[in-house]
Amino acid sequence: SDLLILFLIIKPFTADFITNSLLISDGKGYWDLACNMVDAHYFSMDGKTPESFRTPGYPFFLSIFLTIFGHCTLPVIIGQLFLSLLLVFVCYKIFNYFVPESYSLIGALMIGLNAHMNLYAFSLFSDLLFAFCLALTFLLMIRLSENSSFKRIVIFLLMINLDRKSTRL
Repeated sequence: SDLLILFLIIKPFTADFITNSLLISDGKGYWDLACNMVDAHYFSMDGKTPESFRTPGYPFFLSIFLTIFGHCTLPVIIGQLFLSLLLVFVCYKIFNYFVPESYSLIGALMIGLNAHMNLYAFSLFSDLLFAFCLALTFLLMIRLSENSSFKRIVIFLLMINLDRKSTRL
């Protein structure tokens, strides 16, 4: 409910919000990279010179939405809200391994109500994607320690690689 209220207050579906809030600073760089990945099929800010400053994880995430919905930020915001909810669920599953279920629920709610994570859901920054990938990697690592099948080891290694691609480590 807090996310819905924040969504209605910020109004990410208006053109004014898109030009003034989303497409500034790093968000504009990620957006431009994603647009060039979709339009020119090239990882570049200008469509010609290869980009070496930003990692390709988050622009690739954005390019999925651009390919499906076109050059509109609203589906990206909705996707990031969904990712935020998934992050809360993954954290709840992680907490269940260490504390009783009632404490796990409180911990997950605290993450869900974290103002920074909610603001990242309404911006074009890679932090939310990185936090989700990192939490999912940690959950897979915990599950891997219980049952170390080859399939789980491969999935864990792929998640670590995704974490590396979404931000510089």
